[in-house]
Amino acid sequence: MIRGAAEAAEGGPGEVDWANFEVELNALVRKYFPHWEAKDISQLMSR
Repeated sequence: MIRGAAEAAEGGPGEVDWANFEVELNALVRKYFPHWEAKDISQLMSR
């Protein structure tokens, strides 16, 4: 199962900073798709 594989790889060399990725993706969505009215999540993720 994919979830199990991700949990097994946790802490390994392929670890991904999902919070940073989500903040960057959110910024791109807000920039290029303003009609979607996405909210800025950068303050939420920095807590």
